[in-house]
Amino acid sequence: MLLARDACRARLTRTDAPPHFPSGATQLTTTNDNIVDEPTWFGRDEEPLFGWLTRPLSMETVGGVVIVPSVGYEARNAKRALRHLAWSLARAGFVTLRFDPRGTGDSSHDFTDVLASPDWIVDVKTAVTFLRSAGVESVAVVGFRLGATVAAAAIAQQNIDLSSLVLWDPCESGGSYLKELRALERLRHDNSSESADGSIETSEFLFSQEMVTWWGAPW
Repeated sequence: MLLARDACRARLTRTDAPPHFPSGATQLTTTNDNIVDEPTWFGRDEEPLFGWLTRPLSMETVGGVVIVPSVGYEARNAKRALRHLAWSLARAGFVTLRFDPRGTGDSSHDFTDVLASPDWIVDVKTAVTFLRSAGVESVAVVGFRLGATVAAAAIAQQNIDLSSLVLWDPCESGGSYLKELRALERLRHDNSSESADGSIETSEFLFSQEMVTWWGAPW
C-alpha cells in the first residue's frame, strides 16, 4: 500500500498538451477563480459512473487528482469539503475528478447490487484511467474515510501507478466501518437490534448478510 502525505504538487509535473474531456450536460464556470466545474459520465456504457470534473479555465494543468468519497451521511456531510478541495486544486493547476462509486449518488446500479463484490475497487481504477485517457499523465488519488480504505485496496489489488495516495481519516477496514454504523444506530434508536440473518439495517441503507460478510473480510 502506497501512502504519501506530502503535497501532491511536489510529485506532479506539468503536461505539454491540455487534457481533452467530453463535455457534460451543463458547464458551471467560476470566473473569479478561473476554474471550470462540470458534470460528466465515464466508464462502460452499460455501467456509467457520474462525476464532476474541475479544471483550470486555461486548460494548463500540472496533473490530475481523483477524489474518492465515503458513503451515506459521511459522503453528504463531506460534499462541500470535497468540492472546495477540488476547487483549491484547480486553482493550483490540477484537473480533479470527484465521482460517485457504483450504487451511490447518480452513478448506475442500486446500492444493494454492488457492495457484495469489489466493484468500488474497480471504479477507482476506472476513474484514474479516465483522467489518463484525456491526456493527464500524472495522477494522484485522495480518499476520504471509507473512500480512503477503498482507494488503498484499489492500489494494492488493481496495480494502479500513482504519483501520490492521500488517505484522509481512513477507516481501518470495511468491518470497522460497519461497527461504527452499528454504534451510531444504537445512539439513534434505543430499541436497535441486530438481525438474525446477520444483515444490518441503518437509517439510510440495508446491508445484506452477503454484503456484511464481504465488508468484514480482508480487502
